[in-house]
Amino acid sequence: QYAAERRLVEALAKYEAKSGSIIIMDPRTGGILALANWPTFDLNLYDQAQPESWQNPAVGSHYEPGSVFKLITYGAALDTDTITPDQQFNDTGEHTVGGRIINNSEKRKLGWVTAWQALGESLNTVSADISLEMGSEAFYRYVKLFGFGKPTEIDLQPEGAGFVNRYGTEQWSAYDQAANSFGQGISVTPIQMLNAAAAVANGGALL
Repeated sequence: QYAAERRLVEALAKYEAKSGSIIIMDPRTGGILALANWPTFDLNLYDQAQPESWQNPAVGSHYEPGSVFKLITYGAALDTDTITPDQQFNDTGEHTVGGRIINNSEKRKLGWVTAWQALGESLNTVSADISLEMGSEAFYRYVKLFGFGKPTEIDLQPEGAGFVNRYGTEQWSAYDQAANSFGQGISVTPIQMLNAAAAVANGGALL
């Protein structure tokens, strides 16, 4: 716990960030080995702290996960046999879905790449292609199976559930699914994201 708190303070100083969280989990058991947040307050003097600081952001704060969510997209695609690791994709640098353009970071265009390379290079366009090829029902079924859109039931409160757009509704479009595939337009909690990644490390078992 001491090491996690120290590293968090160092990282916030290095990247000039105002807040952050570190959670360390044993993926074999789901056990939380350390959990640190900043800013924080003195537990011995909690009555002197602002009430909003009492919330534990590691389990209660929502954020857009971004490209780390590609782990979920690729995991689902492999499990449904939508892709194989060596399958080839032509990355043209942009992909239009529902009249809206999806670009890679820094406007990169890598041409023909394998699924492994596309994940390693964090290509938004290929992630969107894979998600749409998988189909809405399968994609969002796996999002749910990985634990998003509901509390993890960790014994810390108050825990957030995140937000996942319901496909097939008036508020949803194919572009939403494409964006969700690389972690945009979807909200998660830090503990949800960690737990989903731990499931990959634990042979697919969500704890």
